[in-house]
Parts: sequence; C-alpha cells; structure tokens
Amino acid sequence: MDSIFSDFNNSTTTHPGQDELKGNIPMLFEMYGKQFFFQLLQNGAFNQSRQEKEMFSNGMRLDVEDSLHVTLAPQETLVAGEDLRAGSFPPLDFLYWQSLGLFVSVFIIRYLAVPCALLYLVCCLWEIYCVGLRDRTCLLPLPGGKMGLPLVGEMFHLFIFGANYQRQRRKKYGNIYRTHMFGSPTVVAIGDEHVKRLLLGEGSVVRCRWPSTTRRILGEDGIVNGDKETHHRIKRLSLKSFSPKYMGTYAPIVQTGIKEHLKEWRDQKEIPVLESCKQMVSKVMMTVLLGIDPNDPDIQLYIRAADDIINSILSLPLDLPGFTFRKGLRARKFVFDKLESELRSKFEATDEELFDESSQESPSVLLNVLKLARLEGEEKLKLRNLQNLALEFIFAGTQSLQCACSSMMVHLSQRPEVVARLRTEIKQHGLWETPMNEVTYEEIESLKFADCVVKETLRVTPTIPGAVRVATKTFELGGYQVPRGWQVMYSIRLTHEDTAGHVLQNGPKCEFDPDVYFNCKKCENTNNVNQQAENGKGSSSSKIREASHVCSKSAGAFSFIPFGKGSRMCAGKNYGLLFLRVLVFELVRTADLKLKGGCNFIEVPMTKPDKSVKVEILPIAKQCNV
Repeated sequence: MDSIFSDFNNSTTTHPGQDELKGNIPMLFEMYGKQFFFQLLQNGAFNQSRQEKEMFSNGMRLDVEDSLHVTLAPQETLVAGEDLRAGSFPPLDFLYWQSLGLFVSVFIIRYLAVPCALLYLVCCLWEIYCVGLRDRTCLLPLPGGKMGLPLVGEMFHLFIFGANYQRQRRKKYGNIYRTHMFGSPTVVAIGDEHVKRLLLGEGSVVRCRWPSTTRRILGEDGIVNGDKETHHRIKRLSLKSFSPKYMGTYAPIVQTGIKEHLKEWRDQKEIPVLESCKQMVSKVMMTVLLGIDPNDPDIQLYIRAADDIINSILSLPLDLPGFTFRKGLRARKFVFDKLESELRSKFEATDEELFDESSQESPSVLLNVLKLARLEGEEKLKLRNLQNLALEFIFAGTQSLQCACSSMMVHLSQRPEVVARLRTEIKQHGLWETPMNEVTYEEIESLKFADCVVKETLRVTPTIPGAVRVATKTFELGGYQVPRGWQVMYSIRLTHEDTAGHVLQNGPKCEFDPDVYFNCKKCENTNNVNQQAENGKGSSSSKIREASHVCSKSAGAFSFIPFGKGSRMCAGKNYGLLFLRVLVFELVRTADLKLKGGCNFIEVPMTKPDKSVKVEILPIAKQCNV
C-alpha cells in the first residue's frame, strides 16, 4: 500500500493486476486529502464491501474514525505530477450538489411522477366506469363534468373550495353538470327552470333520500324518512300547527325569549355572534316547538344533545367510542326518554283534559299536533311519531335558524343605513315605544321593509346551500338525461346568483341591499315607461332597457327558494320568518350594532359567520320598551 501511494510526483504508476492491496480509510484521508478520496470513490476506483456501499449511497457520509477497509481495484492508473490536495479534481461541494440533484431526480420519478401517473390512470378508468352507468336506452347525452377521485368523487373539492368549486363547474359546464357526491353519481341543477322541474316532480321523477345516518338518528316515523302515508299524515298536521292561526299563540313566547337574550347581550356589550344566536334560538325552540320550560335545569343538556344530533346527521356511520355518530345516538336516546315522560301523560289524557282551557301550560307545536289529531279523529298517530317529529324540529329548527340570525346580525352591523330605514318604518307604524309584549303578530307582519331585510338575508346567504333528490326513473333535464338511480342536487345559492346575474356572497365580500330585489322601485317606472311606449310617447328601446332588470316581481317563482318549494317545502317556514322578524324588530329598537374585527362566512355545509366573528351590541340612547 505504501509503495503504491508513496509518491505521486513520479511518472505514471500502474497498479499490478494480480494483487489486491488493502488500505485503511483514515490513512487515505490523511495522506491524499478528502477531495481525492471522494473522487476515487465516486469514480468507482474501489471495490467496496456491501456495508460500505450502503454508507456511500446514504448521502456520502463517511466517518473517518471508522476502521472500514476498501480494496483497490487492479489495473488502475494514477497520473503523477498532479497536486491532488490542491483541487485538481472537482471540489467536494460540486460533487455534493451533483449527487443531491441525482437523488432528487430519482425521488421525483419514483415517489411522485409514477404515483401521479397511476392516479391519473385510475381516475380515467373511474370516469369511464361512472359514465358507463348512464341509461343506454336513452338517446340524450349526459351533462358535462367530472367524476373526481375514485369512490369519494369531488367531495374534497366541495369541502375545501366551497361555493367557488360550484361556481367554477357552472362556468365551465353550464347550469347542469355531472359529478360524484355522497357516494353516488350526481347531476347538479342550477336555475329556476331546472329547479322547478325537480321540485314539482317530487313523487313522479324524483324522491327524497337521506343518508343512512339520518334515518338512524331521526328515525323512520316522521316527515323526513317516513313512508308516503306517514309523511303526508305528519306533515299535514305540522303545517296546520304552523298556520297563522297558531303562530299568534307562539309569538309572545318568541318575543319574550328574544327580549331576554338581547338584554343579556347589551350587558355583555360584545358577543360571539354565532354562539350567542345558538343559545337564543335553542332555548326558544325548546319552548315553542317541544314545550320544554326555558328554566328547565336540563336545558343545557337539551342544547348539547341538539348539537350532537345535528353534527351526526352527515357523519360516518360508526357506532364506536369517540365517533360523532355514537354521540348522536346517545343524544337521540336522551331526547326520546325526556320527551316520553313529558308527552305520555298528554298522549294518554282524555279529550276534556287535553283541551282544558284553564291550563296554564304554554302552547307548543307538538301539543298542537296532538290536539289536531284528536280533533280530526286521527287514530294512527303514535307517541313515537311525536318523538321523531321532535328530533326533526331540532334538526331543521335549530342550526339553520341560528345561522340565519347570526348572518342577519352581521349584515346589519355593516349597514347602518339599513338600520336607520328599519327604525324609520317602526316609528311610522307607531311601534317605537310600544312594549314588546303588547306588539301583536299582525303588527310584526305589517313591517314590509323588515320583511325585506329578512328575505334579503336568506337570498344572499341562504343557510342551506342546496338539497338532494334521487331519480326514480330516467328523465330529461335541460336537454340531458338524468339516469334512474342517480342523485339530483339542486343548488339554492347558485340559483339565487343565477337570477341576480352575479355573485352575491364570496367570503367576506357580500352584497346586501333589500331595495334591489325585494323592494324594487324600478317596476313602477317600467310600467310607466311601457304605458308611454304603448301610447306612442316613449321609445321601445327605453322599454327594453327598463324591463331588463330582475327583482322579486319579475323573476320566476322558483328564483328564491330558501325554504324549498312544492310538497317538500319546509314545514317550519312561518316559524322561521316570525323569529327573524321579531329579532330584527327588537334589535334595532334597543341597540346599535358594530362589527368587531373582520368577517368571514363559512359556506359548507351551511352558510354562517365564522365562530370567531364578534359583534358589539350597544344600548341606544333612548329605550322606552325595556
């Protein structure tokens, strides 16, 4: 070894091929420098053992203290006269980056490019499979679109990008496109004409279908999941219980509950709007819909149970510890047991006891459903029907209403001119100094601009962005086929935007103007212009220009659908509108609102302000109604 590496200043030296000479790594480092050693190692000058090769491949990290041995390959030529320590070979940094580049290239090809190519191939096969599920007996084509990833479809797109995902698909494919949602091929419909076809086709071409978790949580003896006979029987009784005849009896309970919470908010001065609205809506709902006393010691248990029920509706159906679905099942049992003790005595009461007018018990929707069933001789109504109906009230009447209330408060906190208009209207009706408990249901309904504010909230930020049906047979929709068994999803949010012709709400940016759509002044001008044109006093171009605007009077009947339409329209629509009207009425009479910090709306699965959004509630200078 020493004879071979003794002097590199001599002439060219050739290694004898018949003998393999061994050396020690630390000695080679010390004698000839690390640059020369790494160059020999890089060029394969050594026949390394397996362990040494593994060390070299793992980032070229060699420990000079290790007594690892290498074998010098035979017939290698070293050129004399070169100053090996002076850097005749490439510098170590160059070799490091060269090796790192090679490593990164191999990593990208092996761990990124190949898997991405395989994923693309699988997605193409998935697309072919889903498209192959079309009805081949129908000559109409499927709508354009993409089926997304295998099994999950485009669910990730929806939950990550929210409404912008739907807007992008609509821009690319039009108002009807196909996708894959909730485990099934889906056709999405946007626009009043297409939505009308679906909602009026309930029972003939489409039917309602909820996930299995919904059926297990809400039960199958109510409106949502009941069979056709049960659905019609329970919904008929529920709609009567929400009629104006009974709404007047619920109004004082709603007014008292809202007034008490507003007083608490003014004392706090600054509130997290979503959580505060949840407490207010839940407590009033428990009293009005279920007949539970707001001072019940278990009221917070009811509210937590309502949250668990709502969160479990669209959860994974895993009845395991720690999973949302198990929490929902426990909450269902809690509500069932509590209501059974509350309702059984009334259910088994005689007609004389049930209709006793001297009773001091507050009216509730469940109690009125039971009374109506007695009056109509409905013998098929069971206690379990009322229990299931209570769960559906919790599902439909809690989260959607708290989202609407919090959204409306955020809108008003940014629109002082709208608040001023509301106060002017209340004063014009002589209600500014009227105590809350003396304001009637009819007087609340008479406030037209307040009604416009409520509806504008539901138009711009609809709490439920859409609904799902399933095709019972293959049918035509907008020139495309909707195959039997496919889901059909209609978008409430994008239908409102399609009618308006532009985006209404996107993140913190929001268009909120009750005069534009619901309190339109142009229609009167348009009628005058049209009359003048017919009499020859105006131009036809002005007629067309004035008539081109869109408002509630000129748009289609299915252009504004926050509660749905047709046979599946929300049974609690009147209650929701009453609650929102009372809230805006009492809110602007007693407080000034100011948004604290920024504001952002969550769009999926329901439209609502982010839980971090806060609103400042300050008492106004004069309060004669508190």
